[in-house]
Amino acid sequence: MAYIEFKGQQIEVDEDGFITDPGLWNEELAEFLAKTEEIEELTEDHWKV
Repeated sequence: MAYIEFKGQQIEVDEDGFITDPGLWNEELAEFLAKTEEIEELTEDHWKV
């Protein structure tokens, strides 16, 4: 498995880059991941997903 580092912890991601533990999902992590995809700001449409 692959990992990303976020705030000093290793977060496991699958082969498509999705986190494997949905319990880790939060707004701060979402914004961090968006920036890795060159998305500077998440819109309301992003949050609907």
